[in-house]
Amino acid sequence: MSVSHGKSSRKSEPENLRRTRRALGLLTRCNAALREAVDEHALLEDICRIAVESAGYRMAWVGYAEQDELKTVRPVAFAGPGEGFLDSVHVSWGDNLYGHGVAGSSIRSGKPEVAKDLLHNAAFAPWHDAFLTRDFAAAVGLPLSAGSATYGALIISAAEIEAFKDVEVALLEELGRNLAYGILSLRSRKESALLYEQIQKYSAELEQRVAERTAQLEQEIAERVQVEQSLRSSETKYRELVELANSIILRMDTEGRITFFNEFAEQFFGYQESEILGRSVVGTIVPETETSGRDLTSLLDDIARHPGQHTRSENENMRRNGEHVWISWTNRPLLDAEARLIGSLCIGNNITELKAAGAELLRAKEAAESADRIKSAFLATMSHELRTPLNSIIGFTGILLQGLSGPLSDKQRKQLTMVQGSGRHLLALINDVLDISKIEAGQMRVGREPFDLRASIQAVTQSMQPLAQKKNLSLEVDISPDVNSITSDQRRVEQILMNLLSNAIKFTEQGEVRVSSQVGDDWVLVAVSDTGMGIPADRLQDIFQPFLQLDTGLARRHEGTGLGLSICARLLDLMGGQIAVESRPNFGSTFTFKLPRQQEATP
Repeated sequence: MSVSHGKSSRKSEPENLRRTRRALGLLTRCNAALREAVDEHALLEDICRIAVESAGYRMAWVGYAEQDELKTVRPVAFAGPGEGFLDSVHVSWGDNLYGHGVAGSSIRSGKPEVAKDLLHNAAFAPWHDAFLTRDFAAAVGLPLSAGSATYGALIISAAEIEAFKDVEVALLEELGRNLAYGILSLRSRKESALLYEQIQKYSAELEQRVAERTAQLEQEIAERVQVEQSLRSSETKYRELVELANSIILRMDTEGRITFFNEFAEQFFGYQESEILGRSVVGTIVPETETSGRDLTSLLDDIARHPGQHTRSENENMRRNGEHVWISWTNRPLLDAEARLIGSLCIGNNITELKAAGAELLRAKEAAESADRIKSAFLATMSHELRTPLNSIIGFTGILLQGLSGPLSDKQRKQLTMVQGSGRHLLALINDVLDISKIEAGQMRVGREPFDLRASIQAVTQSMQPLAQKKNLSLEVDISPDVNSITSDQRRVEQILMNLLSNAIKFTEQGEVRVSSQVGDDWVLVAVSDTGMGIPADRLQDIFQPFLQLDTGLARRHEGTGLGLSICARLLDLMGGQIAVESRPNFGSTFTFKLPRQQEATP
């Protein structure tokens, strides 16, 4: 939020506050709708309806960018007096006569577009009459983007000119980002559900077909083998049927010797049937011992003697060239006319790739768990081994600087001050790294206790006064009377405020730093403004990324880890809050964070 100065600014403050509250209310209600949404079109209708009915805007509509020759913006949802309007006008996102409205411009640029006066701007001439008859005086276009591609826009219109101020636009821009994320999330969920249904359907169909085909083959082959003595004349026909099968099919007697080997088995294992008939499966297509050490000789002997107890089996097999493969076997007993066991019918399918994928997945899981243990051990060691001696160094240099161990020369005092400052900087770096690591690992917990926010703001500001005075900066506090107790994590809230104040003082060479706070319906807002060097517009979107520091002369003169703002943003997320920034190079910056007055319990 922006901090107002001067009489004229104070007069407009109630109106600005009303607009800010309106936008905050819209953002809150729309975020609730996003959390509950299950259908994309219904979500878009809800967002437009909330903007008009709850927030009081004149009209809201959502348009998607078509890839046709005219680059049409197709309306997909609206609320307000837009039915006739959207049917009667043409909107494009191309660089043409109909593409310079807020909808087309925001889609084309990928940035919010604000029109303060629709009726007196030549860019909006194609829609002038429609705007006039429907009391549309100002509008804002909010791009809906996926990565670097913009696929649509949310357009909100108001009945008064200059209706959208900077803070309100910033909040609406956040709404646009949230809506774009919500749309993509719904689409992803829908696509995942469809894909899952298709996979389930195809998997079930495939399993059914395999089961039916396997059962058919088993039945046909078993029937033919059982009446082998009486059906010698049909041996050729039987062989043709089996040879055409796309599976390994073999027979073995009760001693484990191969009595039949189909053509597919020949191609797969590299043996001709004439070479392998009469030989034991162990030592030819089955190794005596698996790579894991399992005794396959005993297993195959048991399968040969009791195939009914091993209807399904998986084991390593061996090709003639020595390559080991995994086969899934279906085994059926073969009986003679007297119902005596004469052997087994075995049908196999290659599952080597499936086994390899499972093993790779297990290795990846074990590697991830090992890396996590190493990381946790490293953090614990760093916490103890680095912070403990650093605290000692800082403490002992403090004792020396107080003169408790004897007088110091100016040179010694200067050097000890440098040691103490470097120690504190390194300790802060370690603490920041530990904080961000805990957050990323999901190990950071935030408290939930009532505390006096006004007192915390005053205490933190008072503690920062010496830093401001050292640079001849004015440190001002402006807390609304209704700011009092909230339920949250007091230590983390004070950490966030101290970080923002420290940055503001650090990067401000002259002027002032101001802390302000006010209360909304369900939120409390705290803003830290400065008159410092500001932040370039192209860096604002990355400012909360870890280890990011601005590459400017002033920024390079100050030490820092680039973690402070990232930690602030992530702590606020854990506490159910949000943070935003407004800045102009050479005019300063305003960081605003908001917290729920009653924080939800952290699991």
